[in-house]
Amino acid sequence: MNGQKNKGFSLVEVIVAAGLLAGATVTICTLGAKSLSAMQVCQEYEKAWDVLDRQMVLFEQIGVANLADQANLSGVIDDPQSSIQWRWRLSIESFGVEELYAMTLTVEWDSEGRTRRIQCDTRLRAVEDAKTTTTSTTTTTATGSTTAATSTQGNQ
Repeated sequence: MNGQKNKGFSLVEVIVAAGLLAGATVTICTLGAKSLSAMQVCQEYEKAWDVLDRQMVLFEQIGVANLADQANLSGVIDDPQSSIQWRWRLSIESFGVEELYAMTLTVEWDSEGRTRRIQCDTRLRAVEDAKTTTTSTTTTTATGSTTAATSTQGNQ
């Protein structure tokens, strides 16, 4: 050799480095897109729980005894902000013991080509002359379940 130092990179080294950089960039962009999609789904579930909560408050104000005559109720709530159409369905079943009723409220919506759903199962005791209604709630979602018991004041 004539003693000159090798200054620079070969064409193969440049192509390999560019390929690694492109692969890393695509991976990071894909993760970012999936993260945004997951965040949107979480926001939809949060809105769905809000819709479910508002419907349950409405049904509690109407009174389970008044709703018991209609075993299955359903409806649609349009959300102009997100263009989501929330579909809800309420079923009431009497246990026949001390005016105890089982209520199941389901909220459904379409998102990303799938029908998503949340459901709340509640046991209510309709008491005409008392001012206390006891509610035991079991809530089930696609990711887990939660059980809670509450006591509310109000007329049924």
